[in-house]
Amino acid sequence: TAISDLKARSSGVYLIVGARRTGKTALALRLAEVLGRPTYIQGMPTRSTPMWLQSLDLSQVENLSGVTIILDDASRYASSRNYQDPLVHAIESAISVSGHNALHVMVVTQNTGLLDKYLMDCDAIFLKPPSLLFEEFERQAVKRMMTQVSEMFSNMSEAQQKRNAYLITHKWKGFIRYRKPSWF
Repeated sequence: TAISDLKARSSGVYLIVGARRTGKTALALRLAEVLGRPTYIQGMPTRSTPMWLQSLDLSQVENLSGVTIILDDASRYASSRNYQDPLVHAIESAISVSGHNALHVMVVTQNTGLLDKYLMDCDAIFLKPPSLLFEEFERQAVKRMMTQVSEMFSNMSEAQQKRNAYLITHKWKGFIRYRKPSWF
């Protein structure tokens, strides 16, 4: 399967995009479970996370190796407006050396138009149902992809939308169905 292909990789950068409350974070956490590596997260309150999930100190991201990093709601702290921020540079650096450091980096966002563009240099894109005004705010490449799949999502129930994502990789393109993370 497509997820098995991602697990077989020693590293990767994955963009997860979609509207609020569509299961983006649940997808990232499920992928982290499947990858089975130590996992760090930024952007999610640690009081609501399981013990296997560690809070990420963005200033230390360049020193990590062999782990999964989830950047939840990434546009809040890595927006295109903050491109000169040292933390954004640290994230960009981690992405650029993800192959050398055996990192799996998941960038989770509601809208790519707000996101620093270098965080979108990815190996796979997971699309969730788009936000209402995605055509106005998404970057052009993502907007084209979202337009292609938005009608397919509109034919699904809300529960189906939360457990499905449209995955695009160099080798694979199509819907995947996934389980909730075990601790949800």
